[in-house]
Amino acid sequence: MQNLVRLARAALNAETLIATLHLNIAMKRAGLGALAIFAAAMGLGLVDAAAVVQLSDSISLFWSLLVVAAADLLIAAVLVFVASRIRHEAELKLARELRDSAFEQLQTLRDNPLGSLFGGGIGGDAGRGLLLSLATTLISLLRPKKQG
Repeated sequence: MQNLVRLARAALNAETLIATLHLNIAMKRAGLGALAIFAAAMGLGLVDAAAVVQLSDSISLFWSLLVVAAADLLIAAVLVFVASRIRHEAELKLARELRDSAFEQLQTLRDNPLGSLFGGGIGGDAGRGLLLSLATTLISLLRPKKQG
């Protein structure tokens, strides 16, 4: 029974780790995305005014506005690109391997609960049915959702 509880905890911990890493990535991307929007807004509001005034001496006002806006959009695009490149692949791979290992062992316990838990030394249909039911319930609750 301790094996079943230990494996269930390991599976739950692995799922929690995966969710935490996904949330961490999403928060970093959102933060950098907000920074990109802020940089673009500040560029359009403060730096652009000075650049337009400076450029309007050599080219027309329309073209100076267009050049400055293009530069601001380029900065924002670079920040969005950096945000999209943030990865935690190594940590996610390890967490998924831990989860998959725990589920494989839980599946083994479900298929042979008495042999796995007690070395095959305990018999009886009542005990076997109870352990099989418990293992099946835990597996169905903890099994990762397949993405289709």
